[in-house]
Amino acid sequence: MAKKTSTKKAAKSNDDFLSKCKDVMEIKEPLVTVLWGKPGSGKTALASTFPKPILYLDIKDKGTTSAQASNLSAGDIMVRECLGLDDVIEALEWVEDNPNHFKTVVLDHYTNLQEVLKNEIMEKNNRTKMSQPLWGDLSQTMKDIILRMKALVDIGINPVNIAEDRIDQPMTDDEEEVLDPSIGPALQPAVQAFLTANAKIVGRTYIASYDKKVKEGNKTKTIPTIEFRLGIGPNQYYQTKIRKPRGAYCPEYLVNATYDDLLAITEGRYKAPEKKEAKKKKKEK
Repeated sequence: MAKKTSTKKAAKSNDDFLSKCKDVMEIKEPLVTVLWGKPGSGKTALASTFPKPILYLDIKDKGTTSAQASNLSAGDIMVRECLGLDDVIEALEWVEDNPNHFKTVVLDHYTNLQEVLKNEIMEKNNRTKMSQPLWGDLSQTMKDIILRMKALVDIGINPVNIAEDRIDQPMTDDEEEVLDPSIGPALQPAVQAFLTANAKIVGRTYIASYDKKVKEGNKTKTIPTIEFRLGIGPNQYYQTKIRKPRGAYCPEYLVNATYDDLLAITEGRYKAPEKKEAKKKKKEK
């Protein structure tokens, strides 16, 4: 009899354990996204396509007009101007206490936030120049904000983290030793690595211009073309990545990217473009 009881307990224990497990194919969660690039390259426009309502934390950037679009309704995107760390913390605390109000929180941008915090730290410590310990304090504070943004996933909110392009940022003598020379977000090396490591998507926004050939009757016409691109594929020079099912298709870049495109790639639903030969055969049929 004791053996049967033991078997029943083991079965119940197995059921309890399995009830706490999830099938990996059923796991859906908000996208932790990092967008970085030059000013005017489409970061804000892309962020505005994420699920709404959106809370937009403007860190002295004044670039939120890029998010304006004719298809927006009142309340779709709410902007909170943040002049310092206290404003950012207050906004995130409000979102944490009211998890059902917003579906996306955008922080634009970390490069300005780093500069604001640097000035706050120097003022607090009565310094005119950053020391190594103060850089450490700055790094830890930035990481705390990154983790707080990432934690929004737990309450069903998409965190979108925006930063400026590293190669466009001027450096002072004391910053040369702490800024990473690689091409990526304009942040301290430790912060840059921490931000990208904690993201599901790291995309580089940029503008590409080229001459596009178009056929008009029997003639071929060349048209100057400009594209707003988001680099997401593996790159040996730029910091980009996107987590997707193994074997799923991912383009090197997207043109006029949207949240729906990114979601489709992460879920393995994004289709590879048809080759010219396949298109030709379809037309012939």
